[in-house]
Amino acid sequence: MSYLQSNLSSLRYGYDFVVATTQSSINAAIKELLSKGGEPEVVVCYVADQNGNPTAIDYATLLKNAKGSDPFKVPANADPETNQDLKNLFAARFMFGFKARIGLPPGYAPADVPDFVSLGADTSAVTYNLMCSEFLVTQYSPGTGWNGPQWLSVSQPPGKAWIFTSKVDLRLEPTAAFESLPKDVQNQIKNLRANSFSVQQLLFDLDNAGLQSIPTISGVDSGSNLASVLTKDFVGKYFEAVKAKGSPMLGVVIKQVAPDPSTLALTDFNFKTLPLLALYSARLVGNESHKMALFAGAFRDMPAGAFERWAGDFARSEIPRMIRAEALERVRFHQQRDDRVVLVSASPTDWIVPWAVSEGITEIIGNPAEVTDGKVTGRLAGVNCYGPEKLRRLLALYPERESYTLFAYGDSRGDRELLAAANHPYYRCFE
Repeated sequence: MSYLQSNLSSLRYGYDFVVATTQSSINAAIKELLSKGGEPEVVVCYVADQNGNPTAIDYATLLKNAKGSDPFKVPANADPETNQDLKNLFAARFMFGFKARIGLPPGYAPADVPDFVSLGADTSAVTYNLMCSEFLVTQYSPGTGWNGPQWLSVSQPPGKAWIFTSKVDLRLEPTAAFESLPKDVQNQIKNLRANSFSVQQLLFDLDNAGLQSIPTISGVDSGSNLASVLTKDFVGKYFEAVKAKGSPMLGVVIKQVAPDPSTLALTDFNFKTLPLLALYSARLVGNESHKMALFAGAFRDMPAGAFERWAGDFARSEIPRMIRAEALERVRFHQQRDDRVVLVSASPTDWIVPWAVSEGITEIIGNPAEVTDGKVTGRLAGVNCYGPEKLRRLLALYPERESYTLFAYGDSRGDRELLAAANHPYYRCFE
């Protein structure tokens, strides 16, 4: 799609530059990227300190201390009582470790790979599913009392991915989790270089533990030893450590690109989601709560001046195309009879009023957008003019109901009370 076809790129919105995409395309791009491989293998090992508490150790140092015995090469059925490698690892105080590489889980047809990203209601809670092309977990338990030493070595099986799901706060602003990250990590996440909007950069941001909630695990039997190790050690000790540093959950490669020849220099950016737009356009959602969620997602935090310009442009260029010719003819009919024509709407009057006035309608009942500190809050000012409120407002303007004949036209559940009070109700008569 050309940038000229993106409404958000219009200057009337007050944005300098907009890059728009969809949840489907994000997931498709991430899957295509990961299908090529190239992401680093992450190896993490822990040993017991003098008090028996787990402490991270460099992989190479562990191998040296264990006389070359590699915890990731010991067979799953090895006997701790007789296997020399396990005896060496015990002497090196090895507790647990894992090898993992972010990527497409094996054993799935391309169309069956679960999505990595679900955008949700807004950018404060984007759902991220961490999946790996390989994942191997090992644990040595020395045993106590009647329980002898135990060895655990389990790999992610094909077609049964271990999925680590967390909520990611992608609001790159002072009031969000982003602010608590070290400055150098903030600069890595809010990358203002030429690859700012690459899928690699987005994956890096999603994978940053400092922006994530504690992950939940699926694809693993909840009562198994593996679930216990993954919950206690991987999600527990390891995740807590990388979250404190603002490091990626697992390694993600950001490919360097050639210097950007463009004269456009980014100074700041943020993420926004508008999850209900496609559903609303397809008429899959229609009640007032969904409409207001859509309004909030589209206009929250927009400068009031930019919103006013947008509303005026929308009234002039878009609303005339949305009004049915038959409905406009009916307005003309009442105007020619010198009837009082009142437009009662639950939509923001910011764009209703300019259009109505252009059609000779001067009595409008509704609510403008709420503005605080020069920005649109994403809410309407006052009680929304919907359902019973429509009738209440009309009767407040014209209280002597028995003294006039009321024609009412509506096409939604929010018009029922008004239609019920009319002498001549017309429901969806222009369809």
